[in-house]
Amino acid sequence: MTKADKMFEKLGYKNCIYKALPKLAGLIEKFSSEDEIYAYLSEEFKTINHKIDGIVLGCTHYPIVNDIFLRFFRMFRP
Repeated sequence: MTKADKMFEKLGYKNCIYKALPKLAGLIEKFSSEDEIYAYLSEEFKTINHKIDGIVLGCTHYPIVNDIFLRFFRMFRP
């Protein structure tokens, strides 16, 4: 168990996954459409078949597309 796992477990998050999104910052910088970003997230998370308790946004670009994250991850809510 990593330090991050322990920290998130203390906060009540039991099933954490760590996912790099190497193309997302570039899509944001190119002013890609919401549909393009949503499609990218769909492709990157297509193997997730369980509910997600929370998300940690690990890049300063990600809050720019917070609304897209909220819409996309709604399907994974418990």
